[in-house]
Amino acid sequence: MSSSDLLTIPVRTALIKMTLPMMMGIVSLMLFNLADIYFVGQLGATEMAALAFTFPVTFSVVSLAIGFGIGTSAILARLIGSGRHEEAAVLTTDNLLMTLIVVLCVSTLAHALITPLYHWLGADTEQLPFIIDYMGIWWFGAAFMVTNMVASSSLRARGDTKTPGIVMATSSILNVFLDSILIFGWGPVPAMGIAGAALASVISWGCVFL
Repeated sequence: MSSSDLLTIPVRTALIKMTLPMMMGIVSLMLFNLADIYFVGQLGATEMAALAFTFPVTFSVVSLAIGFGIGTSAILARLIGSGRHEEAAVLTTDNLLMTLIVVLCVSTLAHALITPLYHWLGADTEQLPFIIDYMGIWWFGAAFMVTNMVASSSLRARGDTKTPGIVMATSSILNVFLDSILIFGWGPVPAMGIAGAALASVISWGCVFL
């Protein structure tokens, strides 16, 4: 659905056409965590507990991405609706670059503070090595994830909800496939345990980013 369609078709029709692909995308995001929980849970209780400790931090980053995305789509929709397409294009590029730079800075700082942060959150000495293995890799892909979410919001601002939904669903399927290989190993690929779950997510986000 194009941006011009949003101005001409009935509101109910527009909401249905935009909501259904978005629902698919949201469900696919949940599959990332569900896949990690399912496969990491097979490694043992300690690994599962370590993964649970990572959720408050990872959800905080997702919340940051949602905030960037909402701000981007709100401004872009106004520019596109008023026919200022060149300004919208420049703003989209600037926002994506800003997002990438901000999250890279946050990731660098957070990566350096993994150990004290999770000590403060209550992780014990048994869980901490697994948390470090997971988050040490996860932070390298956080910029990809957040930038992808902001890019999806930019597309939705011009009425395209199908492309972000398809892209997110594809990345989730790729993550499930890579989880099973990288966590447990397969052929020449060594078993990486909980670190494999993080690497699978980073590769999936990186592919979407490219």
